[in-house]
Amino acid sequence: FTSRIGGLQMLATSPLVGDPARWPELHDVAKGYRDAFGSEVLFASADGRILFNTRVPFGTGAQALLRPEGRGAAPTALATGRPAVGDPVAGPLGRSIVAIAVPIRGDAGWAYLMLTTVETVTFQHRLDEFALPPGTGVALLDSRGEPIARRGPGAGAPIRADSGRVSSSL
Repeated sequence: FTSRIGGLQMLATSPLVGDPARWPELHDVAKGYRDAFGSEVLFASADGRILFNTRVPFGTGAQALLRPEGRGAAPTALATGRPAVGDPVAGPLGRSIVAIAVPIRGDAGWAYLMLTTVETVTFQHRLDEFALPPGTGVALLDSRGEPIARRGPGAGAPIRADSGRVSSSL
């Protein structure tokens, strides 16, 4: 997902970001990201208010960002000053999604975020593409140790932090 983050970073460095009068133009530019990557773009204030979402016309009512139970992409990006990926959350269309957030610096610190979401089923599709050695399993876990996607032996078994398995968190 490096290319998705790179695309968000390009949007985040646009001169349109700093001029609220030009946010409708930024919304139109962000639609290019949506067309290229197949996922919507959200532009939000550091306090979590969505300023625009490419899924709806510019100026459609402001909403708040969704907050997962575990690690959130937005607060992590703001705290670290680096792009971040969050834990899954139920999206507005009823699908499980993971957010990717890129912080945007303003005059007095982190002022905005450029975000996109990826359906968690995408991670399962990615794991299904890998050839695994016989008898090997793999699981992608969120920050709480909950599986996002899994494949191979033991795929139906619960994963515990003390199971001795090597795992990777988002």
